[in-house]
Amino acid sequence: LAAYRAGELDAITNADLSPLVLKLLSPYDDFRKMTHSALNFYEVNTAKAPFSDRRVREALSNAIERDRLTEAEMDGATRPALGFLPYSSGETPTLTQDREKARDLLDQAGFPDGAGFPEIKLIVNRNDTQQRVARSVAKMWKQNLNLETEIVVKEMAEVEKARTTGDFDLVRRGA
Repeated sequence: LAAYRAGELDAITNADLSPLVLKLLSPYDDFRKMTHSALNFYEVNTAKAPFSDRRVREALSNAIERDRLTEAEMDGATRPALGFLPYSSGETPTLTQDREKARDLLDQAGFPDGAGFPEIKLIVNRNDTQQRVARSVAKMWKQNLNLETEIVVKEMAEVEKARTTGDFDLVRRGA
């Protein structure tokens, strides 16, 4: 706030501002809280079973409640990604949020109610927001599919190494 008042800052991006900071900044005429075009996603290791099965990948995706993530975990600072192009493009959503479909797909893949499915190893970096999102997604997979997830927090260099060596089930990525 002191740097802003002194004219040392023009913009802050990708920051998790506390409610107090937002309250202190909101009276300024030039303060704007906006979403930005970025995409966070989990890369799936399709070389490992059961993640090599499209139905499993689709079930995991359908079990993620993106609207809840953006409102609860991101405090409304983002929009849910339902496609791979920026939201202003008019793209028809390609990603769905459907718990029943997710359960059916997992059942078709041979894991009724998550039975026999291995614990998911989800790798994320040390960013607090990404860890919060990962915990929320893991909770959704547990509630919606009865799947367990181990969240592994690593430094970015370690995340990239795990990715290139294939030592992951899912890894957090961004664009």
